[in-house]
Amino acid sequence: MSIVTDAGELMDVPVPQEYVQRGVLPPGYAVDFLFDPEEVVAKLTNAGATYMEQVPPHVFQKMSDVVNGAENLKIVPQWLYDQKRSLTSNAVAQGVTLESHMQQVREESEASGSGERKEKKKGFLKGLFGKK
Repeated sequence: MSIVTDAGELMDVPVPQEYVQRGVLPPGYAVDFLFDPEEVVAKLTNAGATYMEQVPPHVFQKMSDVVNGAENLKIVPQWLYDQKRSLTSNAVAQGVTLESHMQQVREESEASGSGERKEKKKGFLKGLFGKK
């Protein structure tokens, strides 16, 4: 299970025993795939596969083993799961990888953030010096 530290980093911690014994997730947490099945489908589609029969059985089995493996599942905060789902779905809809979509989102965020800072600074200076 992962928690987010005060520094904003993900840290793995053991699942509290009360939840393990009851077999339920702690409130506010979700199970996430590290390698998402939606990404697998998108990669297959980008490779030209439109039907599962087009994927060789041994390749399908290997993908299935990876996606369904216990090491591919992670218990994460619900808000983090929701953000990742949104990013993954948007990346698939745009036909790009999750990594490239995240880079695009970062760049757009930095560009708009710097513009907002400039406007705040301008507003501060106008207020400070009484300019209109």
